Amino acid sequence: FWIRARDHSVAYPRLAIIISKKIVPLAVTRNFLKRLVRETFRQHSSDLPPWDFLLYWSGGVPRPKGTTVALELNRAWGSLED
Repeated sequence: FWIRARDHSVAYPRLAIIISKKIVPLAVTRNFLKRLVRETFRQHSSDLPPWDFLLYWSGGVPRPKGTTVALELNRAWGSLED
């Protein structure tokens, strides 16, 4: 996945998630990943700058392990904190 950030005029961070059917065909897996992304974003949102964040899932995930994905996301959010 990759994250792109952009300034905006609102005083809080916002998140957009893109995970296509072509990349992750099972709806259950896509929804799991989206819930995981949202939860890690919520945990870090108070420390993030007031930007628009776009998370684009670019690689196929046959069976994602929640802990591995969560660790990577936490590391990514942590690197973006003020």
